[in-house]
Amino acid sequence: GPVLVSGNGHYFPGLTSGPMELSAWLAAEGEEAAAYLEKSLELFAALAEGRNLRNAPLLRERLPYQLVLALITDKELQRRHLGVCCQAVAVVRTLYVDVEPHALMARAKTVRIWDNVPTAAASGALSSRLTTVLPINWNRFEGLKEILLSFVSRFFRQDARQIAENRMVLQLLLLLKELLAAGFYRSAEVAQILPNLLSLLDGRQDVVDDSADDTRSARYEARRTVSLDTLVIMECKITLLEVLTTLCEVRLDLRLSQLLARYRIEWDAGDWAAEPEQITSLRTSSVRWSKGEDEITELGRSGYQRLEEQLEGSAPLSLPASPDRKKGRAATRRQTVLERERRAAFDRLWSVLSFDGGGDFVSILLDLTFYKHKRLVSAALALLVRQFDQRRVVSDALRRVQLLCKPEMVRLYGTFEELLRELSLLASRRQLYHDELYRAATLLGQLVAYCAEEVDDASQDERSQYSGAGGSRSGRTARSGIGRSANTRATRTSSDHTEGIYLILVGKARGAFGSSTITLTDLQHTRPLQAGDQLQLEGSMYRVHEAGGASTSGASAGSTGPTLTLNRPLTCTGVVAPELEPGGSGEVWVMLLCRSSGYNL
Repeated sequence: GPVLVSGNGHYFPGLTSGPMELSAWLAAEGEEAAAYLEKSLELFAALAEGRNLRNAPLLRERLPYQLVLALITDKELQRRHLGVCCQAVAVVRTLYVDVEPHALMARAKTVRIWDNVPTAAASGALSSRLTTVLPINWNRFEGLKEILLSFVSRFFRQDARQIAENRMVLQLLLLLKELLAAGFYRSAEVAQILPNLLSLLDGRQDVVDDSADDTRSARYEARRTVSLDTLVIMECKITLLEVLTTLCEVRLDLRLSQLLARYRIEWDAGDWAAEPEQITSLRTSSVRWSKGEDEITELGRSGYQRLEEQLEGSAPLSLPASPDRKKGRAATRRQTVLERERRAAFDRLWSVLSFDGGGDFVSILLDLTFYKHKRLVSAALALLVRQFDQRRVVSDALRRVQLLCKPEMVRLYGTFEELLRELSLLASRRQLYHDELYRAATLLGQLVAYCAEEVDDASQDERSQYSGAGGSRSGRTARSGIGRSANTRATRTSSDHTEGIYLILVGKARGAFGSSTITLTDLQHTRPLQAGDQLQLEGSMYRVHEAGGASTSGASAGSTGPTLTLNRPLTCTGVVAPELEPGGSGEVWVMLLCRSSGYNL
């Protein structure tokens, strides 16, 4: 429905008689009221920029999504006050799109779940979107996507004198970049808007000023006056190049999905036969495509051995031959059909979100290098390199693909991905509030629990030689313990007393300096603390002398956590918080000293 506006009649005389339609009120009040509303929306968008967790919730209460969407879609506002619609798009982007729990989905995943391979290829969606556990409403912004497609289709050729229209296009492109990065577009939707984006990127048809002596070269200049603005056009093209760069990651992920789907079809048809013991190994572990011939043989030739860019000719990749299961005429016919199907599949692969449908994409990018704008030129050259490098990128990505088959591997991978996602989200914040710093440290501890230090043969020999000469060089490398069997671990001896030792945050406790008793208030570890455990509190090491039951003294009122007696009173060499002074009780983090001789599983 229409957007209604109401207010205090003392400050807004036009609203004395009651609410009015926004477009009618702006028409009655004049340009001053429209400028006031536009600047207010611009301020709201700036306050929520960068996922501001303090301002954004308050602004969402006053600017519901449906209200802001109505401002964008109001035809009368678009006709008379396009600047208001432009800032409403910015509000939607900062308040509802670039927010939690939305995360980066536009990335090529090289770790795939074997059972999900056919689904990923058929859906046309990013593999990250299909495997995420985040509570995201993927259909929420369908109306915004229709508006974006409609407006970009109308203004795919830009005129420097249409300043308001160009600013609207810029805000819509910024919105498109966020929607793409968050995974809200499927391949079919991207293919629908891609021709308009490429037309918008082509600056050869842009208009600057009919009165200019040389209109062709005038568009390369950075000019901003009352009547025209070429800088906003350049900003549009920079944002477009960023959108296309994001699409390169999207199409890489989609191409991997199609290649893996083709491999799954051949595997199910028995075209990749292996020895029985190798098949058993493949079914119970992760499958990896590797560069090395020896590694491929060990995996039962489980993947395409090589994907190379052809120096000449139309064939994009060199296709290996599958092992023949039968000999004779039938096997030869099957091999011929298989090669034909593969070549057709690879030919279709490069048509996925291709930028060069009309054969003019390279010319467009080369033209952008003549603009007198450093960021624009750099972005155009970077995308030009990416355009000619896409076959190598697909080849390298395919070599790194891992297929998870075992349910345990799938579960562990999902656990790691969620821990890393949450930790990355906290790391991207401007500032951590309340218990977020504690949560970040807890996540790091949970990840450390799955890792261990392992000394490889080369580093061990090098360290031995170095130590023999009087040095103290460490040759340890951190490696994940996932997927290794306990009976394959190598037992090594070392004079390094710190090897295998790490600290992990296990909880919080309440205590006071001068007291040897602390009361646990939050325990994150899988087991209760016990006598003999070594703890780090406020930078000093302590040993648990006794682990008792519920606290009876030395803790705040209402505390019911277990009580630990330390081998000595709490001390601090630095500044002491007032609540931790003798006679008081404050909160401290409890770090547990762990020693790992192998993998922490």
